[in-house]
Amino acid sequence: MQAAAEMIGTALGEDAFDGDAHTLLMAIYRDKRLPLKSRLDAAVAAIGYEKPRLSSVDANIDGILGHYESQPIPVEERHSDAVARTNGSAVNGHSA
Repeated sequence: MQAAAEMIGTALGEDAFDGDAHTLLMAIYRDKRLPLKSRLDAAVAAIGYEKPRLSSVDANIDGILGHYESQPIPVEERHSDAVARTNGSAVNGHSA
């Protein structure tokens, strides 16, 4: 590949473009001296590299996501017992 690039560079001489395809497209669409049609064609070709398209997402959900029922707190886990286990400090940092 490098040999081919050197051969092309030799054939074109000093007029060879020293950059990649995207750089060439940017140079074309930014050059206000070129016809608008040429600039638009270059911009259309380059846009996929500059601003990739958003991919679509299939959001099909089958089945039940979750089923929750309220459960009573057992007597031994109520507030007074929880405070006693934390040495008098409630979980949120306030005293009982």
